[in-house]
Amino acid sequence: TYGIYLNYPSAGIFGWHVNDAISDGAILNNIHIHDIYRNGDEIIGLAQRGRVYCNAFNGPLPLISMLGDMEKVKKFSDALLMNPEQVYYAEYVGDIVTDVHIAMYEFGRDDFNNWAGIPYYGEKEGLLSWAKGENKQYLSSDNEIISVYCNNDAMFHPSKGLLGMKISGSKNVELNGINIENLVDFTDLGHDLCGEKDLYHFS
Repeated sequence: TYGIYLNYPSAGIFGWHVNDAISDGAILNNIHIHDIYRNGDEIIGLAQRGRVYCNAFNGPLPLISMLGDMEKVKKFSDALLMNPEQVYYAEYVGDIVTDVHIAMYEFGRDDFNNWAGIPYYGEKEGLLSWAKGENKQYLSSDNEIISVYCNNDAMFHPSKGLLGMKISGSKNVELNGINIENLVDFTDLGHDLCGEKDLYHFS
């Protein structure tokens, strides 16, 4: 979330300065950036070989919705990370949103021409068969190609916090009389469900 964001000529949603383009020339005079409040929502997803299971809008399918509650998400995540002797099998619970996405894919996957994006339900559509109850052992803690996916919002964008002003990929920028105050971020620290390999917290 930004008060003002000066950027190179491209989108700035996937990370900090992800290409070599440069914007040139800006004058900012007497700018007052104030009273910005943010409360980000981290979406915990699921991935197969690093590719996240996603819906038709290219957003992660929320694992908490698929499993039913955070306690079950933590139990499955811990089992994946710690490799206990007893295998844990996660069961699909779902909610109205994940049910609709899965039904859309089940009945509309023969023609993607009018879809916003193409969903991903894993190799051989394994997540679909699991959600339908046809392969209850698919989401198991001993499945080495499955991982929990953290630190993203509902569109796979990594959180970049709350900034009064950000200038990136720009040159010849002149600032005069800039006043920034009262920026408040209520976002919780990111979950540690994906282990120590995570690069940063969602907030």
